[in-house]
Amino acid sequence: MAKRIDPEKQSGCLLLFSLPFALAGLILFGVAASDLYQAMRAAGFREVPARLLEVGLDVTHGHDSTSYQATATYEYEVHGTMYQGTRVGLHSGGDNVGDYQRTIYAELSRCRNAGDPHPCYVDPKDPSNAVLDPKLRWELVGFYCVGFIAFGGAGFGLFFFALYSKRRRKVRKALLEKHADEPWLSRPEWHGESIPSSDRGPLIISIFFAGMWNAISAPLWFFIPEEVSKGNWVVLIALLFPLIGMALLIWAGKNVLRWIKYGQSRFKMSAPTGVIGGMIGGAVMTRKNLIPESGFHLTLKCVRRVRRRSGSKTSVSESTVWKDERVMGRELLEEDRTRSAIPVLFAIPHDSLQTDDSDSINQIVWRLEVTAEVPGVDYHSQFEVPVYRTAESSRDFKLDESSVASFLDDSPRDEF
Repeated sequence: MAKRIDPEKQSGCLLLFSLPFALAGLILFGVAASDLYQAMRAAGFREVPARLLEVGLDVTHGHDSTSYQATATYEYEVHGTMYQGTRVGLHSGGDNVGDYQRTIYAELSRCRNAGDPHPCYVDPKDPSNAVLDPKLRWELVGFYCVGFIAFGGAGFGLFFFALYSKRRRKVRKALLEKHADEPWLSRPEWHGESIPSSDRGPLIISIFFAGMWNAISAPLWFFIPEEVSKGNWVVLIALLFPLIGMALLIWAGKNVLRWIKYGQSRFKMSAPTGVIGGMIGGAVMTRKNLIPESGFHLTLKCVRRVRRRSGSKTSVSESTVWKDERVMGRELLEEDRTRSAIPVLFAIPHDSLQTDDSDSINQIVWRLEVTAEVPGVDYHSQFEVPVYRTAESSRDFKLDESSVASFLDDSPRDEF
């Protein structure tokens, strides 16, 4: 049997795990900001000729990459005083982003071998502060920004998610204690007059993963052309990662457009909870009037969510325990051109499993899904709904569909 995970310890571990990523992101952001500031200052530097004394190229071989750093020692004169400098470019240290380091080294070597002076840019307020090349390397700044988005996004995302989860558990614990005999009031989102759709979660997740994936794979757009120019065609396999990134952007884009068009729908239930051996009913209220030619497709299903842990990896799988589908040919507020009310009515078998998320390893979740094909982005909303065994549960329950009989669309159609 899988060991139950302590939610409090899990949040604590997640907080600690997020800190190095957040710190790395902040460091990269600081480096990029520093380089931008240096470039702004260098814009006011004064150009003077410099005599190159020494020129070199430091090569560092790593495990799977090689970095370069052009070095130089030079002297220059300002107001009759000789100064000596060693700063080549605005960006300190070596790197392997593009061929800048090798190009500037070749240029400096040519000047030194020919005995020609090289332009040097001097801070008029501090003549000892000079640089040979004051240009900002946008590809390097972009690399730092990508690192900030990737590491900082992951770090701060995990950090605030852990804090949110901790706070949510505290609220739920208080509600459970207050409504021990009414578990359908144990969640804040189930405590009001209607249940908000859970579409915001997938929207945020899609934007987060699309942004992270594309941030991490963005350098490949610079790396691949350079390698192909060297005849390394095998590197084209790496295009798979940017292509996956484009697919993720399309996925996130659709979710964003759907959210902009429809916003968040709400499910106004006819009773505080769906009843096993009874029914669940009500109406899904939308913020936009919908007129789908093929009607509204409703799906109610009971899902078992299992979390498995293997070493440091955690996976979540879902399997459908029970499902029912139906189509509503029209909605309740046909005269209202600003919104729609989609009728919902399902019978729930007496032998069904009730909602249960007390165990983080093995949970039972009930979901209501509503879709409609309309021009542009199709409508889609999903709700996590309470379904419990109550005093009204009956093995002999029969659903009375008279209230929705005129809305049902029983015409033959392909499965959706």
